[in-house]
Amino acid sequence: MIEHEPPTRRALRHPETAPDEVAVGAAPPEPVPEPSRVDPVVAVIEPASPDVVSPGESPAMPGEHRGGFARELTAPVEVTRFEHDELEPEPGWTPTGTIPARTRRGSLAAGALGLAIAGLALSVFVVWGLLLGLAAVVLAARALRRQLPHRAAAIWALALGALATLYGAGWLVWGILRLTGAVA
Repeated sequence: MIEHEPPTRRALRHPETAPDEVAVGAAPPEPVPEPSRVDPVVAVIEPASPDVVSPGESPAMPGEHRGGFARELTAPVEVTRFEHDELEPEPGWTPTGTIPARTRRGSLAAGALGLAIAGLALSVFVVWGLLLGLAAVVLAARALRRQLPHRAAAIWALALGALATLYGAGWLVWGILRLTGAVA
């Protein structure tokens, strides 16, 4: 007698997706019995036992006022209307001279900082960073004397320019010692 494999759980649950192949000479699969309909369970809520004490009011939520000191809300503040007529100049007065147009120029401090960074990067490898470092120190000193908004950039430019000058001077001293034969 030829035995066939029992149907899988998936085939039992979803017969429309079961494979359609039937082995030759095999008996057709037995029909799957329908599951019996079960009435839904209705939940029954029982009353609390006598030893449970129910709170008199709902519990306090986070941030909710829990009694104690309370004050009245502040009343709205009046908004005063500003009249532009108060700022008008007197009729007999006229401004003298002209106000020069403000021109947008580059900052000395930014230029000095750029030269200082380039000089420092260059002076690590060659002596030519010495010149850029000196130029950065001069520009940073000029920027510190006249521009307040870019003071931090000027201070950084001065420090990095001085460092680039020191590195460049170190290369210069090493080169001179190398040429004189003091360093092998």
